[in-house]
Amino acid sequence: MLPLVRRAVSLDFCCALLARPVLARIREKVVVMLEAAVILAVGLPAIIVDYRSHRIPNMLVVAIICGACVSGFVLHGFDGLASAVLGGLVGLLCMLPLYLVGPMGAGDVKFMAAMGSLLGPGGAVIAWAMTLIVGAALA
Repeated sequence: MLPLVRRAVSLDFCCALLARPVLARIREKVVVMLEAAVILAVGLPAIIVDYRSHRIPNMLVVAIICGACVSGFVLHGFDGLASAVLGGLVGLLCMLPLYLVGPMGAGDVKFMAAMGSLLGPGGAVIAWAMTLIVGAALA
């Protein structure tokens, strides 16, 4: 009876070991979908408020940045928190020169910092580049 138990335990271990990469991929996809849902959930209200009043409230930006830091920490630990902070700084620093020169408003800078905190540093640079391309096309 004991060899049968050993075989069952080793079979369970092997199955768990083989399933781990599959579960990791599923978890990654779920996390990416959650992050996209969060970006839509906070981005669309900001866009609607900006369209209607030509302002982006500071409290909305602070809420987005705080939410990004908390979700980054919950989903990815301290690496996620660091990514949220760095993404916000990159988003801010990318848009700040355009604000100082004149074509962008302060709300645009705040919103890019908030989106950068959700997207991380690499995503903030990509979002900034896409903003410049679309803005140039629409100008």
